[in-house]
Amino acid sequence: DYKEGNYPDSTLLDCEIYLTPGEIHFIQTGLSGTNKAGDLGIAFNVKYNHQNLFNGAELFNIDLKSAYEFVPGKSGGNSLNNNFYELGVTPSLTFPNLHLPFVEKYVTRYTVQTRYSLGFDIQKRPEFARDFFNFSWQFRWSGRNNIVTHSVDLLDINYVAMPWKSEDFQHYLDTEVDPLTKLSYENVFTAGSNYNFIYTNAHSGRIRQHLYTIRFNAESSGNALHGIFSLAGAKKTDTGQYNLFGNPFAQYVKSDIDFSETLQINPASGLAFHTGLGVAYPYRNSTILPFEKRYYAGGPNSVRGWRTRYLGPGSFNQGIAGDPTTHVGDVSFIVSAEYRYKVMDWLEPAFFVDCGNIWTIRDYPNQPDGLFKWDSFYKELAVGTGIGLRFDLGFFVFRLDAGTKVYDPAFPEGNRLILFKENLWRNSAAYIAIGYPF
Repeated sequence: DYKEGNYPDSTLLDCEIYLTPGEIHFIQTGLSGTNKAGDLGIAFNVKYNHQNLFNGAELFNIDLKSAYEFVPGKSGGNSLNNNFYELGVTPSLTFPNLHLPFVEKYVTRYTVQTRYSLGFDIQKRPEFARDFFNFSWQFRWSGRNNIVTHSVDLLDINYVAMPWKSEDFQHYLDTEVDPLTKLSYENVFTAGSNYNFIYTNAHSGRIRQHLYTIRFNAESSGNALHGIFSLAGAKKTDTGQYNLFGNPFAQYVKSDIDFSETLQINPASGLAFHTGLGVAYPYRNSTILPFEKRYYAGGPNSVRGWRTRYLGPGSFNQGIAGDPTTHVGDVSFIVSAEYRYKVMDWLEPAFFVDCGNIWTIRDYPNQPDGLFKWDSFYKELAVGTGIGLRFDLGFFVFRLDAGTKVYDPAFPEGNRLILFKENLWRNSAAYIAIGYPF
Protein backbone atom coordinates (compact mmCIF):
# COMPACT_ATOMS: atom_id res chain seq x y z
CA ASP A 1 0.00 0.00 0.00
CA TYR A 2 1.88 3.07 -1.27
CA LYS A 3 -0.33 5.56 0.66
CA GLU A 4 0.65 4.04 3.99
CA GLY A 5 4.35 3.91 3.10
CA ASN A 6 4.48 0.16 2.50
CA TYR A 7 6.54 -0.24 -0.64
CA PRO A 8 7.18 -3.53 -2.46
CA ASP A 9 10.39 -5.36 -1.58
CA SER A 10 12.90 -4.38 -4.29
CA THR A 11 14.69 -7.72 -3.96
CA LEU A 12 11.69 -9.62 -5.36
CA LEU A 13 11.21 -10.30 -9.06
CA ASP A 14 7.81 -10.59 -10.65
CA CYS A 15 8.17 -12.84 -13.68
CA GLU A 16 6.66 -15.67 -15.64
CA ILE A 17 8.62 -18.86 -16.35
CA TYR A 18 7.79 -21.04 -19.33
CA LEU A 19 9.05 -24.65 -19.43
CA THR A 20 9.18 -26.97 -22.40
CA PRO A 21 9.87 -30.70 -22.11
CA GLY A 22 13.31 -31.82 -23.20
CA GLU A 23 14.11 -34.70 -25.47
CA ILE A 24 14.31 -37.97 -23.55
CA HIS A 25 16.16 -39.92 -26.23
CA PHE A 26 19.37 -38.68 -27.76
CA ILE A 27 21.60 -40.31 -30.37
CA GLN A 28 24.97 -38.97 -31.46
CA THR A 29 27.30 -40.36 -34.10
CA GLY A 30 30.83 -39.36 -34.98
CA LEU A 31 33.32 -40.15 -37.71
CA SER A 32 36.91 -38.96 -37.43
CA GLY A 33 40.32 -39.47 -38.90
CA THR A 34 43.20 -40.27 -36.57
CA ASN A 35 46.93 -39.72 -36.75
CA LYS A 36 48.90 -41.36 -33.95
CA ALA A 37 52.61 -40.88 -34.29
CA GLY A 38 52.25 -40.82 -38.07
CA ASP A 39 49.96 -43.87 -38.29
CA LEU A 40 46.76 -42.93 -40.10
CA GLY A 41 43.39 -44.38 -39.18
CA ILE A 42 39.65 -43.87 -38.94
CA ALA A 43 37.32 -44.00 -35.91
CA PHE A 44 33.53 -44.26 -35.64
CA ASN A 45 31.38 -44.02 -32.53
CA VAL A 46 27.69 -44.07 -31.65
CA LYS A 47 26.26 -42.77 -28.36
CA TYR A 48 22.72 -43.30 -27.13
CA ASN A 49 21.30 -41.43 -24.12
CA HIS A 50 18.03 -41.90 -22.26
CA GLN A 51 17.75 -38.89 -19.96
CA ASN A 52 14.89 -40.05 -17.71
CA LEU A 53 15.10 -43.82 -17.51
CA PHE A 54 13.17 -44.33 -14.23
CA ASN A 55 11.30 -40.99 -14.30
CA GLY A 56 13.74 -39.47 -11.82
CA ALA A 57 16.29 -37.78 -14.12
CA GLU A 58 18.40 -40.96 -14.32
CA LEU A 59 20.71 -40.92 -17.32
CA PHE A 60 21.34 -44.15 -19.22
CA ASN A 61 24.15 -44.05 -21.75
CA ILE A 62 25.65 -46.63 -24.07
CA ASP A 63 28.75 -45.85 -26.07
CA LEU A 64 29.79 -47.98 -29.05
CA LYS A 65 33.15 -47.31 -30.65
CA SER A 66 35.28 -48.78 -33.40
CA ALA A 67 38.61 -47.76 -34.87
CA TYR A 68 40.94 -48.95 -37.59
CA GLU A 69 44.56 -47.90 -37.98
CA PHE A 70 47.14 -48.61 -40.65
CA VAL A 71 50.26 -49.56 -38.68
CA PRO A 72 53.49 -49.96 -40.67
CA GLY A 73 55.26 -53.26 -40.12
CA LYS A 74 58.25 -53.09 -37.78
CA SER A 75 61.66 -54.51 -38.37
CA GLY A 76 62.87 -57.48 -36.38
CA GLY A 77 59.83 -59.67 -36.95
CA ASN A 78 57.63 -57.94 -34.38
CA SER A 79 54.53 -57.70 -36.57
CA LEU A 80 52.64 -59.87 -39.02
CA ASN A 81 50.46 -57.37 -40.90
CA ASN A 82 49.83 -53.65 -41.22
CA ASN A 83 46.56 -53.10 -39.39
CA PHE A 84 45.14 -52.36 -35.98
CA TYR A 85 41.49 -52.30 -34.99
CA GLU A 86 39.57 -51.68 -31.80
CA LEU A 87 35.97 -52.41 -30.83
CA GLY A 88 34.36 -51.35 -27.58
CA VAL A 89 31.06 -50.97 -25.75
CA THR A 90 30.48 -49.03 -22.51
CA PRO A 91 27.00 -48.87 -20.93
CA SER A 92 26.55 -46.62 -17.88
CA LEU A 93 23.78 -45.45 -15.57
CA THR A 94 23.94 -42.13 -13.68
CA PHE A 95 21.67 -41.18 -10.79
CA PRO A 96 21.17 -37.54 -9.59
CA ASN A 97 21.90 -38.42 -5.97
CA LEU A 98 24.53 -40.07 -3.81
CA HIS A 99 24.24 -43.84 -3.27
CA LEU A 100 26.27 -43.91 -0.10
CA PRO A 101 24.56 -44.44 3.29
CA PHE A 102 25.19 -41.93 6.11
CA VAL A 103 27.03 -39.53 3.78
CA GLU A 104 24.33 -38.11 1.49
CA LYS A 105 23.06 -35.63 4.10
CA TYR A 106 26.48 -33.95 4.28
CA VAL A 107 26.62 -33.03 0.57
CA THR A 108 23.20 -31.38 0.15
CA ARG A 109 24.81 -28.08 -0.87
CA TYR A 110 26.51 -29.76 -3.84
CA THR A 111 25.34 -31.14 -7.17
CA VAL A 112 25.89 -34.87 -6.72
CA GLN A 113 25.82 -37.89 -9.02
CA THR A 114 26.35 -41.63 -8.71
CA ARG A 115 27.52 -43.44 -11.81
CA TYR A 116 27.79 -47.16 -12.53
CA SER A 117 29.55 -48.25 -15.70
CA LEU A 118 30.70 -51.40 -17.46
CA GLY A 119 33.16 -51.51 -20.27
CA PHE A 120 34.47 -54.11 -22.70
CA ASP A 121 37.09 -53.33 -25.30
CA ILE A 122 38.93 -55.49 -27.85
CA GLN A 123 42.21 -54.39 -29.40
CA LYS A 124 43.89 -56.25 -32.21
CA ARG A 125 47.39 -55.12 -33.09
CA PRO A 126 49.77 -56.69 -35.60
CA GLU A 127 51.75 -58.14 -32.68
CA PHE A 128 49.03 -59.15 -30.19
CA ALA A 129 45.38 -59.05 -29.18
CA ARG A 130 44.32 -57.46 -25.91
CA ASP A 131 40.91 -57.43 -24.16
CA PHE A 132 39.83 -54.97 -21.48
CA PHE A 133 37.02 -55.37 -18.95
CA ASN A 134 36.09 -52.59 -16.54
CA PHE A 135 33.52 -51.99 -13.80
CA SER A 136 33.33 -48.65 -12.02
CA TRP A 137 31.23 -47.28 -9.14
CA GLN A 138 31.78 -43.54 -9.09
CA PHE A 139 30.56 -40.58 -7.04
CA ARG A 140 30.82 -37.04 -8.34
CA TRP A 141 29.94 -33.78 -6.64
CA SER A 142 30.57 -30.18 -7.66
CA GLY A 143 30.04 -26.74 -6.21
CA ARG A 144 28.49 -23.66 -7.69
CA ASN A 145 29.33 -23.07 -11.39
CA ASN A 146 31.49 -26.24 -11.36
CA ILE A 147 34.45 -24.27 -10.04
CA VAL A 148 35.37 -27.20 -7.80
CA THR A 149 34.63 -30.79 -8.85
CA HIS A 150 35.37 -33.96 -6.91
CA SER A 151 34.97 -37.53 -8.08
CA VAL A 152 35.69 -40.79 -6.30
CA ASP A 153 35.79 -44.21 -7.90
CA LEU A 154 34.99 -46.17 -4.77
CA LEU A 155 35.42 -49.39 -6.72
CA ASP A 156 37.34 -49.57 -9.98
CA ILE A 157 37.90 -53.10 -11.31
CA ASN A 158 39.91 -53.80 -14.46
CA TYR A 159 40.95 -57.02 -16.12
CA VAL A 160 43.35 -57.01 -19.04
CA ALA A 161 43.70 -60.27 -20.97
CA MET A 162 46.21 -61.13 -23.70
CA PRO A 163 44.45 -63.98 -25.56
CA TRP A 164 46.84 -63.99 -28.51
CA LYS A 165 50.42 -63.04 -29.33
CA SER A 166 52.08 -63.61 -32.68
CA GLU A 167 54.95 -66.08 -32.73
CA ASP A 168 57.33 -63.31 -33.75
CA PHE A 169 56.19 -61.05 -30.92
CA GLN A 170 56.36 -63.87 -28.36
CA HIS A 171 59.89 -64.64 -29.53
CA TYR A 172 60.71 -60.94 -29.16
CA LEU A 173 59.39 -60.96 -25.57
CA ASP A 174 61.26 -64.17 -24.75
CA THR A 175 64.62 -63.11 -26.16
CA GLU A 176 64.90 -59.30 -26.32
CA VAL A 177 63.22 -57.92 -23.20
CA ASP A 178 63.84 -58.61 -19.55
CA PRO A 179 61.39 -60.72 -17.48
CA LEU A 180 59.99 -57.68 -15.68
CA THR A 181 59.01 -55.89 -18.88
CA LYS A 182 57.57 -59.14 -20.20
CA LEU A 183 55.08 -59.03 -17.31
CA SER A 184 53.54 -55.93 -18.92
CA TYR A 185 52.21 -58.23 -21.64
CA GLU A 186 50.62 -60.84 -19.38
CA ASN A 187 47.06 -61.03 -18.08
CA VAL A 188 46.59 -58.66 -15.15
CA PHE A 189 43.79 -57.88 -12.69
CA THR A 190 43.47 -54.56 -10.82
CA ALA A 191 40.96 -53.61 -8.15
CA GLY A 192 41.25 -50.34 -6.32
CA SER A 193 39.99 -46.82 -5.83
CA ASN A 194 40.88 -43.37 -7.06
CA TYR A 195 40.12 -39.74 -6.27
CA ASN A 196 40.06 -36.85 -8.75
CA PHE A 197 39.93 -33.14 -7.97
CA ILE A 198 39.52 -30.24 -10.43
CA TYR A 199 39.59 -26.54 -9.55
CA THR A 200 39.08 -23.99 -12.32
CA ASN A 201 37.82 -20.45 -12.80
CA ALA A 202 36.91 -21.09 -16.44
CA HIS A 203 33.27 -21.90 -15.54
CA SER A 204 32.64 -19.04 -13.10
CA GLY A 205 30.39 -17.18 -15.56
CA ARG A 206 32.74 -14.18 -15.77
CA ILE A 207 35.02 -13.09 -18.60
CA ARG A 208 38.53 -13.26 -17.16
CA GLN A 209 41.97 -12.23 -18.36
CA HIS A 210 43.55 -14.99 -16.30
CA LEU A 211 42.21 -18.54 -16.60
CA TYR A 212 43.68 -21.46 -14.71
CA THR A 213 42.90 -25.09 -13.91
CA ILE A 214 44.36 -27.38 -11.25
CA ARG A 215 43.89 -31.15 -11.51
CA PHE A 216 44.89 -33.76 -8.97
CA ASN A 217 44.45 -37.51 -9.12
CA ALA A 218 45.41 -40.26 -6.68
CA GLU A 219 44.77 -43.98 -7.08
CA SER A 220 45.74 -47.26 -5.51
CA SER A 221 45.14 -50.87 -6.40
CA GLY A 222 45.53 -54.27 -4.80
CA ASN A 223 45.86 -53.26 -1.14
CA ALA A 224 42.55 -54.74 0.01
CA LEU A 225 43.10 -57.92 -2.02
CA HIS A 226 46.62 -58.34 -0.63
CA GLY A 227 45.29 -57.96 2.91
CA ILE A 228 42.53 -60.53 2.35
CA PHE A 229 44.94 -63.06 0.81
CA SER A 230 47.46 -62.50 3.59
CA LEU A 231 44.89 -62.93 6.38
CA ALA A 232 43.52 -66.04 4.68
CA GLY A 233 47.01 -67.58 4.55
CA ALA A 234 46.90 -68.02 0.78
CA LYS A 235 49.96 -69.50 -0.90
CA LYS A 236 52.11 -67.40 -3.19
CA THR A 237 53.40 -68.51 -6.59
CA ASP A 238 57.04 -69.16 -7.40
CA THR A 239 57.36 -65.47 -8.28
CA GLY A 240 56.23 -64.47 -4.78
CA GLN A 241 52.81 -63.21 -5.90
CA TYR A 242 49.22 -63.97 -4.96
CA ASN A 243 47.03 -65.08 -7.87
CA LEU A 244 43.39 -64.28 -8.49
CA PHE A 245 41.56 -66.34 -11.14
CA GLY A 246 44.93 -67.77 -12.16
CA ASN A 247 46.59 -64.39 -12.68
CA PRO A 248 48.53 -62.06 -10.36
CA PHE A 249 46.72 -58.89 -9.38
CA ALA A 250 48.47 -55.52 -9.60
CA GLN A 251 49.38 -53.59 -6.48
CA TYR A 252 50.57 -50.01 -6.79
CA VAL A 253 49.97 -46.37 -5.86
CA LYS A 254 49.90 -43.56 -8.39
CA SER A 255 49.40 -39.80 -8.20
CA ASP A 256 49.35 -36.93 -10.72
CA ILE A 257 49.09 -33.16 -10.37
CA ASP A 258 48.59 -30.82 -13.30
CA PHE A 259 48.42 -27.02 -13.55
CA SER A 260 47.59 -24.93 -16.62
CA GLU A 261 46.88 -21.23 -17.04
CA THR A 262 46.27 -18.70 -19.79
CA LEU A 263 47.20 -15.02 -19.47
CA GLN A 264 45.44 -12.71 -21.91
CA ILE A 265 47.94 -9.99 -22.91
CA ASN A 266 45.46 -8.15 -25.12
CA PRO A 267 42.32 -9.11 -27.07
CA ALA A 268 44.43 -10.72 -29.80
CA SER A 269 47.25 -12.47 -27.95
CA GLY A 270 47.94 -14.53 -24.86
CA LEU A 271 50.44 -16.75 -23.07
CA ALA A 272 49.56 -20.28 -21.98
CA PHE A 273 51.54 -22.32 -19.43
CA HIS A 274 51.34 -25.91 -18.33
CA THR A 275 53.19 -28.15 -15.91
CA GLY A 276 52.49 -31.72 -14.86
CA LEU A 277 54.07 -34.19 -12.46
CA GLY A 278 53.21 -37.86 -12.03
CA VAL A 279 54.68 -40.65 -9.90
CA ALA A 280 53.67 -44.32 -9.67
CA TYR A 281 55.15 -47.06 -7.52
CA PRO A 282 54.54 -50.84 -7.73
CA TYR A 283 55.11 -52.91 -4.58
CA ARG A 284 54.38 -56.20 -2.79
CA ASN A 285 52.36 -58.16 -5.38
CA SER A 286 53.82 -56.22 -8.33
CA THR A 287 57.39 -55.71 -9.44
CA ILE A 288 56.37 -53.53 -12.38
CA LEU A 289 53.36 -51.36 -13.16
CA PRO A 290 50.68 -52.64 -15.56
CA PHE A 291 51.55 -51.40 -19.03
CA GLU A 292 48.42 -49.23 -19.25
CA LYS A 293 49.41 -47.39 -16.06
CA ARG A 294 52.96 -46.47 -17.09
CA TYR A 295 53.83 -43.01 -18.44
CA TYR A 296 55.15 -42.17 -21.90
CA ALA A 297 56.57 -38.98 -23.40
CA GLY A 298 56.55 -37.28 -26.77
CA GLY A 299 53.48 -36.52 -28.83
CA PRO A 300 50.96 -33.72 -29.50
CA ASN A 301 50.30 -33.03 -25.78
CA SER A 302 53.81 -33.70 -24.48
CA VAL A 303 57.27 -32.67 -25.71
CA ARG A 304 56.31 -32.01 -29.31
CA GLY A 305 59.76 -32.35 -30.87
CA TRP A 306 59.46 -36.11 -30.30
CA ARG A 307 56.92 -38.47 -31.80
CA THR A 308 54.60 -40.33 -29.44
CA ARG A 309 56.51 -42.84 -27.25
CA TYR A 310 59.86 -41.86 -28.76
CA LEU A 311 61.26 -39.99 -25.73
CA GLY A 312 62.90 -41.49 -22.65
CA PRO A 313 63.06 -42.86 -20.16
CA GLY A 314 65.91 -40.67 -18.89
CA SER A 315 68.87 -40.80 -21.27
CA PHE A 316 67.96 -44.27 -22.54
CA ASN A 317 68.98 -44.50 -26.20
CA GLN A 318 68.57 -48.17 -27.07
CA GLY A 319 65.73 -50.32 -28.35
CA ILE A 320 63.38 -49.56 -31.20
CA ALA A 321 62.11 -45.99 -31.38
CA GLY A 322 58.48 -45.96 -30.34
CA ASP A 323 58.68 -49.51 -28.97
CA PRO A 324 56.04 -49.59 -26.18
CA THR A 325 58.00 -52.16 -24.17
CA THR A 326 60.92 -49.83 -23.49
CA HIS A 327 59.85 -46.18 -23.91
CA VAL A 328 57.70 -46.07 -20.77
CA GLY A 329 58.35 -45.06 -17.18
CA ASP A 330 57.07 -44.57 -13.64
CA VAL A 331 57.85 -40.85 -13.20
CA SER A 332 56.72 -38.07 -15.54
CA PHE A 333 57.49 -34.35 -15.55
CA ILE A 334 56.66 -31.74 -18.20
CA VAL A 335 56.68 -27.93 -18.47
CA SER A 336 55.33 -26.11 -21.53
CA ALA A 337 54.76 -22.52 -22.62
CA GLU A 338 52.90 -21.30 -25.69
CA TYR A 339 52.37 -17.83 -27.22
CA ARG A 340 49.16 -17.49 -29.22
CA TYR A 341 48.17 -14.61 -31.50
CA LYS A 342 44.88 -14.27 -33.36
CA VAL A 343 45.29 -12.90 -36.88
CA MET A 344 41.61 -13.64 -37.59
CA ASP A 345 38.69 -14.70 -35.44
CA TRP A 346 39.18 -18.26 -36.64
CA LEU A 347 42.98 -18.41 -37.15
CA GLU A 348 45.55 -18.38 -34.35
CA PRO A 349 49.28 -19.01 -34.97
CA ALA A 350 51.33 -20.17 -31.98
CA PHE A 351 54.94 -20.53 -30.90
CA PHE A 352 55.76 -23.08 -28.20
CA VAL A 353 58.57 -24.48 -26.04
CA ASP A 354 58.24 -27.86 -24.27
CA CYS A 355 60.50 -29.43 -21.66
CA GLY A 356 60.18 -32.80 -19.92
CA ASN A 357 60.84 -36.53 -19.81
CA ILE A 358 59.92 -39.78 -18.08
CA TRP A 359 62.01 -42.03 -15.83
CA THR A 360 61.80 -45.45 -14.21
CA ILE A 361 61.57 -45.76 -10.45
CA ARG A 362 63.59 -48.99 -10.51
CA ASP A 363 66.70 -49.91 -12.47
CA TYR A 364 65.20 -52.24 -15.08
CA PRO A 365 67.81 -54.16 -17.14
CA ASN A 366 66.28 -53.40 -20.54
CA GLN A 367 66.09 -49.65 -19.83
CA PRO A 368 69.67 -48.65 -18.98
CA ASP A 369 70.09 -44.98 -17.99
CA GLY A 370 66.34 -44.70 -17.46
CA LEU A 371 66.43 -44.60 -13.64
CA PHE A 372 65.37 -41.37 -11.91
CA LYS A 373 68.25 -39.86 -9.91
CA TRP A 374 68.00 -36.64 -7.92
CA ASP A 375 71.53 -35.57 -8.83
CA SER A 376 71.14 -35.97 -12.59
CA PHE A 377 67.48 -35.92 -13.67
CA TYR A 378 67.66 -32.22 -14.60
CA LYS A 379 70.35 -33.06 -17.17
CA GLU A 380 67.86 -35.43 -18.84
CA LEU A 381 65.07 -32.92 -19.42
CA ALA A 382 64.43 -32.90 -23.15
CA VAL A 383 63.66 -29.55 -24.79
CA GLY A 384 61.71 -29.01 -27.99
CA THR A 385 60.31 -25.97 -29.76
CA GLY A 386 58.11 -25.26 -32.74
CA ILE A 387 55.22 -23.42 -34.33
CA GLY A 388 51.58 -24.25 -34.89
CA LEU A 389 48.22 -23.12 -36.21
CA ARG A 390 44.91 -23.26 -34.34
CA PHE A 391 41.72 -23.12 -36.40
CA ASP A 392 38.75 -22.08 -34.26
CA LEU A 393 35.74 -23.67 -35.96
CA GLY A 394 33.32 -22.61 -33.24
CA PHE A 395 32.41 -26.00 -31.82
CA PHE A 396 36.01 -27.26 -31.65
CA VAL A 397 39.60 -26.18 -32.30
CA PHE A 398 41.55 -27.93 -35.07
CA ARG A 399 45.30 -27.87 -34.41
CA LEU A 400 48.45 -28.28 -36.52
CA ASP A 401 51.83 -28.38 -34.76
CA ALA A 402 55.39 -28.85 -35.99
CA GLY A 403 58.14 -29.27 -33.39
CA THR A 404 61.86 -29.93 -33.47
CA LYS A 405 64.36 -31.19 -30.90
CA VAL A 406 66.62 -28.63 -29.20
CA TYR A 407 68.18 -30.63 -26.36
CA ASP A 408 68.16 -34.44 -26.63
CA PRO A 409 69.16 -36.43 -23.50
CA ALA A 410 69.65 -39.57 -25.60
CA PHE A 411 72.95 -38.08 -26.84
CA PRO A 412 76.10 -38.25 -24.68
CA GLU A 413 76.61 -35.39 -22.23
CA GLY A 414 78.25 -32.42 -23.93
CA ASN A 415 76.59 -33.22 -27.27
CA ARG A 416 72.92 -32.93 -26.33
CA LEU A 417 72.30 -29.44 -27.75
CA ILE A 418 71.43 -30.56 -31.29
CA LEU A 419 69.42 -27.69 -32.81
CA PHE A 420 70.88 -26.97 -36.27
CA LYS A 421 73.61 -29.56 -35.62
CA GLU A 422 71.62 -32.63 -36.62
CA ASN A 423 69.33 -33.26 -39.59
CA LEU A 424 66.38 -30.92 -38.94
CA TRP A 425 63.88 -33.06 -40.82
CA ARG A 426 64.89 -36.28 -39.04
CA ASN A 427 64.75 -34.58 -35.64
CA SER A 428 61.30 -33.00 -36.04
CA ALA A 429 57.71 -34.15 -35.75
CA ALA A 430 54.36 -32.86 -37.05
CA TYR A 431 50.93 -33.36 -35.49
CA ILE A 432 47.27 -33.03 -36.37
CA ALA A 433 45.09 -32.79 -33.27
CA ILE A 434 41.78 -31.57 -31.87
CA GLY A 435 41.75 -28.94 -29.12
CA TYR A 436 44.50 -26.97 -27.45
CA PRO A 437 47.44 -28.97 -26.05
CA PHE A 438 46.66 -27.55 -22.58
